[in-house]
Amino acid sequence: MNLVADQEIARATSLKKFVTAFEPLVTSLTPEQKRRIPAFIGLGESSSEHGPSSAELWIFEEEAN
Repeated sequence: MNLVADQEIARATSLKKFVTAFEPLVTSLTPEQKRRIPAFIGLGESSSEHGPSSAELWIFEEEAN
């Protein structure tokens, strides 16, 4: 469990660095440009005020049975 927790901490730290680096670009985009960004980045229209749900973040197509 400690290994998994350490990996999650490292992943979160990397994500925070990405978000910090990405913020200047986001603020420079027009609303139309923001709508074109994929939902998994979290800038598209979302059904929640807290950002996209896990289902909206899923970027793979469902498998056909």
